[in-house]
Amino acid sequence: MPRIIPVLFLSCLCWGCPEAPPLGKESGRPASGAYLKTHGEVVSSAVAPYVEDYASANKIDLAAVLKALLPQPAQPGPEIFVISSGSYITGDWTYFISSNTRVYELLQVSAPSPCYLVLYSASSPSAAGEWSLALLNADYRIIARTAFRAVPADASEVDSITTRLESKQTIVEAVITYAHAGGGGSREKQFRVTIPFSAKSRRFLLPTVRKLGR
Repeated sequence: MPRIIPVLFLSCLCWGCPEAPPLGKESGRPASGAYLKTHGEVVSSAVAPYVEDYASANKIDLAAVLKALLPQPAQPGPEIFVISSGSYITGDWTYFISSNTRVYELLQVSAPSPCYLVLYSASSPSAAGEWSLALLNADYRIIARTAFRAVPADASEVDSITTRLESKQTIVEAVITYAHAGGGGSREKQFRVTIPFSAKSRRFLLPTVRKLGR
């Protein structure tokens, strides 16, 4: 049985529309594939390369996203991590390397007009497990935001992070996988995070973090 880990809930802003529809599913155009050239490369940007590619395809202003979520400029951290996304792995691309990534996933959803779900961390890549999920409107104002922790027991051995983000109408699901680069298999530590979204109050409800496997 998966182990359920209680997490703290942060209050969110509301649209003030009691009849507002749910988040809906992803409505954006797919990334162009420009990120493929970053396979195995060191990336200094605070935004994952596939997120930059996706944002470009959907004309999303990443500077405005960063300003809303991370007012202070991101600075490289002390550790270098292998970073990937389960949504973007292909036969030509598996990972990039960074000590400065903050924005890991971005989805455009119709809620009811285009809005943006962002999975990010305020700190440099680490196994500390401090994550945030935000919903921004088309003007890049925060509608809702919540935070959760997903910390592997053997954090000192972790140097790889893989993420995935999916919108399922009234639920957002994030998957965070930690590993030792090149280790794989049973050494992977995976967390599945389920975050309900209240269509009436326009806010995220209490996230549930489940540690999968041992």
